[in-house]
Amino acid sequence: PVDKLYYSGRTFKQVGMALQKMGPEATRAVIAEGLRTTPGSDSYNRARTLQRKLSTGESITASELGHLYDALRRDQAQGGKQGADLGQAGVKLEGGTPEVKEGELIDGARRTAKGLVNKKKVIGFDRLPTGYQKSFKDGLMKATPEVQAVLGKMYAGADYALLNEHRSYYSDGKAKDVVHLGKNATPYTIAHELFHKLDRGFKISSTLQAGLTQDSVALNVVSGGDIKEYLIKTYPNVFTKEQLTGEMIFLEKYRGISDILDGMSDGKVDYGYGHSEDYWKDPRMMEAEAWAQFGGIHFENDPEVMKLFELLFPNFSRNAIIALKGLM
Repeated sequence: PVDKLYYSGRTFKQVGMALQKMGPEATRAVIAEGLRTTPGSDSYNRARTLQRKLSTGESITASELGHLYDALRRDQAQGGKQGADLGQAGVKLEGGTPEVKEGELIDGARRTAKGLVNKKKVIGFDRLPTGYQKSFKDGLMKATPEVQAVLGKMYAGADYALLNEHRSYYSDGKAKDVVHLGKNATPYTIAHELFHKLDRGFKISSTLQAGLTQDSVALNVVSGGDIKEYLIKTYPNVFTKEQLTGEMIFLEKYRGISDILDGMSDGKVDYGYGHSEDYWKDPRMMEAEAWAQFGGIHFENDPEVMKLFELLFPNFSRNAIIALKGLM
């Protein structure tokens, strides 16, 4: 909801109100940007005034906060000195003339605030490595029409952080709402985490629990309680032998299905791709991960994977598609 307001070109007062709803971190980040401008500039003076209010416990109005943004924008257009985060906020040079788009400036301040909360640099999609951007956009062109429509209108406005570790994840909560991408992140990873973001905004996965439970019960019944052995015998071509352990695991392209089955076993059965047993102790994780894996699978749109997914999880798949279409 706040993002929609940012992009709509509302008044500075409305922008200030939106940022205030994000919490005090956003206000502090905006003031910090102002204090990094040239001393004596309008931005600097306004930031000093608001900083004094913060230190004395006085309230800061939305209009004051919005006018600080206005001052930052005007100072930049006049060549005023800005901190590094303002470059992230959307400063562009065209024909030698600095241009700051109001929505982009607000995006940058929001990401600065989130960076303080997450203790990581938060950036927009256009600041991701070029390879990430191209591979995701190329992948989106091959996704199902529903995923193209839903992710196509939200990936560019999402906030991201690059990690120096293998794990990728989505951080939920007020003033967070950030897609964290690890060193091995793929287009599938980005789509998966964006589906977690969709779940956070629209509370989707909680509506999918019943269908997923029905599919789990059906698999246990047809397999006699040993789902993995049943799948190896029924669909041998989707498995491969792990060289070190000799364990039969899913081929990589079936990693989303593997993770869902891993969750159904509470992490006790090794399908090759999944989470720890502790992860599955949170009762919300099963349907949340299933929804995100559904998103990744429909993003890659591999016919063989899609077919197996629908065969194993018919009720969940049907309900998830209905939910996805509702977001278009």
